[in-house]
Amino acid sequence: MNLSCFSSSDPAAVNANLVYDEDTESGDLWSRSSQDVPLPLCSSSSPPPDSRCLVCWDRNTFAVCRSLTDGVQIMMEAVGEQVKISKSGCPELPSDG
Repeated sequence: MNLSCFSSSDPAAVNANLVYDEDTESGDLWSRSSQDVPLPLCSSSSPPPDSRCLVCWDRNTFAVCRSLTDGVQIMMEAVGEQVKISKSGCPELPSDG
């Protein structure tokens, strides 16, 4: 499984509603339709489909992305504000098999 992971310790990241590639206009990698629904725990989140991300919580907020193209510039927004996010190790996800 070709996963790339990013994390943020910014408290605003729990309110994330958008993850996208800064260099492309081809759509969002992840979006949250309602702020009323908390981010899921990473340990109970299935890996995302190819070329998409999931955002989950495990002490920090993680964006877990699958099969991204090289050079993707991952950006995260929380209610219209930029959230600092950086490449990191991946959180524990349940195996998808």
